[in-house]
Amino acid sequence: MAYIPDIEDLWRRIEGLVDLSGTVGATEELENGEEIGWKITVTNESGARILNSSDISLYVGSIATANKIGWGASVDESQWQIIGPWSDWGSTDGVNQTIIVFVRNISAGTQDVILRAQVRTITNTRTIGTATA
Repeated sequence: MAYIPDIEDLWRRIEGLVDLSGTVGATEELENGEEIGWKITVTNESGARILNSSDISLYVGSIATANKIGWGASVDESQWQIIGPWSDWGSTDGVNQTIIVFVRNISAGTQDVILRAQVRTITNTRTIGTATA
């Protein structure tokens, strides 16, 4: 007869598959016509292969729902161009992954743009390593 793990044993095994990075962030002042490409690099220090899902938000001026680029009540989305996020195929080897998001200030005047991100990682080890922006 095959071994069938009890629910608690199964939960412990599944729980160890998904890790959550700390929040990473960056701020850049952009004038009209200026742009930035942010890279978020996730590394597994144990060398195990990883699969990531990223949660990324962009804000203008300060971190508040009204200041989110895209749907914040205080932000005119026509003044911004956002490309991404995407996983950079050329920088990904299965153990390290680079996520890129590109922001261009079309006509919002001089503004601080704030990136906040968190990465969920599926891995075969509990050691996720680091996420940096």
